[in-house]
Amino acid sequence: MGTEWIELGKEMLERYMGKELSRKYLEGTMDQPRWLIRITPKKITSWIISEEDAATKKTWHPRYYEPGTKWYEEYIREKASKTRNT
Repeated sequence: MGTEWIELGKEMLERYMGKELSRKYLEGTMDQPRWLIRITPKKITSWIISEEDAATKKTWHPRYYEPGTKWYEEYIREKASKTRNT
């Protein structure tokens, strides 16, 4: 694998363990196998989060409203209520 992971590893360790502990950890584990995996997304999906969206649950991804999920029944009731009020 080489050594390209070392600088990234140092940054990550310092962020989560602090400088002193991370140095000791890295020195003590340099002989352990490591893998550096790069992931390049083909698509990124997001949604707008505003106060209004939060009140209407528009912040949730549609998959949370699929049949059989916790929020499905509530979503159907809210949708029906909005239809009646329109």
